[in-house]
Amino acid sequence: MYNPSQGFHIVTRITTKSGSPEGDRLAHIFNEFTAIVKDNIISLVVMEGPSFASTNRSFSMGAAYGIIKLVCSINSIKLVEIPPMSLKKYFTGKGTSGKGKMLDTALYHRIQVTNHDEADAAACCCVAKDLQLGSNTPGTRAALEVIKTLGT
Repeated sequence: MYNPSQGFHIVTRITTKSGSPEGDRLAHIFNEFTAIVKDNIISLVVMEGPSFASTNRSFSMGAAYGIIKLVCSINSIKLVEIPPMSLKKYFTGKGTSGKGKMLDTALYHRIQVTNHDEADAAACCCVAKDLQLGSNTPGTRAALEVIKTLGT
């Protein structure tokens, strides 16, 4: 999340217990995301979409994506999905950047992250901020191109 009055990013990670039944894991994601939404004024969620090359656990990931979409819909929150390569292009300038480059870029922008998943979330947060404010956090032409294609 981005707090415009204080100018900082908050990355919240929802984790589930490995080995738990999938229904329990989905219920946990629903409850945790609902609590995040309830406690904050959120008008826009940007979510990294699935990779076209993803083959592992596609049904489970689809269900988790569905939970996020459902919570956004229930709470009248606009949802924008950004393809992984577009997110990388926006944040690093190159759509084929690796996980390390995403992490380095987040740290360069002074966003406190500890791993590549959090760096991806931070990049989504920057996209949301730029869509809402008409800004360009990375300050690059590549970022501007991606923002223009997403529009709101």
